[in-house]
Amino acid sequence: MSAPSANEERVIWWLAEEPPERRLAMRARREQLGFAALSPTEAEERLLAGATPSAIWVRHAQAAVAAAQIRALRERGYGGAVIAELPHLDPATGEELDAAGADEELDLEMPVSSRVALAAAALRRARLRVERERALRELEGDHGELKLRHEELRAAFRELAHELRTPLTAAREFLEILLEGEAGPLRERQREFLEISRRSCTQMNERLENLLEMARLETGKVRLARRRAKLGEVVEPLLRACAPRAERAGVELRWSDGGVPAFAFDPPRLAQALENLVGNALKFAPRGSAIEVSARCSPGRRELVELRVADRGPGIAPAEAERLFERGAQRNRADAEHRGGLGLGLAIAREIARLHGGELGVEETPGGGATLVLRLPRATRRRATSLVAR
Repeated sequence: MSAPSANEERVIWWLAEEPPERRLAMRARREQLGFAALSPTEAEERLLAGATPSAIWVRHAQAAVAAAQIRALRERGYGGAVIAELPHLDPATGEELDAAGADEELDLEMPVSSRVALAAAALRRARLRVERERALRELEGDHGELKLRHEELRAAFRELAHELRTPLTAAREFLEILLEGEAGPLRERQREFLEISRRSCTQMNERLENLLEMARLETGKVRLARRRAKLGEVVEPLLRACAPRAERAGVELRWSDGGVPAFAFDPPRLAQALENLVGNALKFAPRGSAIEVSARCSPGRRELVELRVADRGPGIAPAEAERLFERGAQRNRADAEHRGGLGLGLAIAREIARLHGGELGVEETPGGGATLVLRLPRATRRRATSLVAR
């Protein structure tokens, strides 16, 4: 098997059926015109050796033979231009050659100038196709590598969260022991510093839990335990638990159930999602304002229940709304740095909504602010729910 030449990519191969007495002369003539005159067998051998000509020109009196040769070239992995040239080309023959993989079919009865123009156009199209396919392969390779790195980072974050949680819990428990006076009486200044440390440990623990929870949601390890309940069974205890934080922020929490009847959902998971929505609103609600938590059957879509959390904060720009629920996204990034958090709360709430077959969106609050809207279906199919397929 002959090795491909260094300039093989700039050569057009010519596969043609020539009378034996004219074969050598015709080959020499083709080569003078810049073609490499080859037999089908020679062409296959060179392709297998790694040659990549810019085009292959197939000429034969019989369409079936030409189609078979073209099909063999494609099966050998050749992706460049293939131009078929036959006498008396008809529509049926053209379709046969096209199905075999020809880029252009030429009739020998056409003027030479027309055949040259059509062949040049086919060559340009094939080059674009090859470049596009090469670019796609490179993108797929890059995507696969990025996906692998992403999975490695997620695994590392999960492991780190697990490793940090145990010593952090121990530190918080020792701080609580000190605050309870088990190690002796505390001066007011000491108690103040210990309280700051305890709150910091609690915040760090919550963030680690969010990292682990996001990993569980994304890997489909969370299953819902639905039961029929009213939203008030979830919302009212949650708002009572959030009341001290709201009081420190100078914000009032209000609740209206909207007369929504009981339906099937997972109460603990919904409470988790709602806690994240209320927590987000508390970050941005101005002192002296109120956060309105309300429920209603969705207008125009009565099969959906809406749980709405409206604040009077700075609102959300349309450009930010598109990515608000992505992992790591921050509402109003310009002033969010001092508010803390990893940007996982809304992402977790969205995944919980999806687990229920619902969705999480954002609207502008009339008069200013933002309203987070969690929509849940009132009726669900009887099936196991996971995030394996989204």
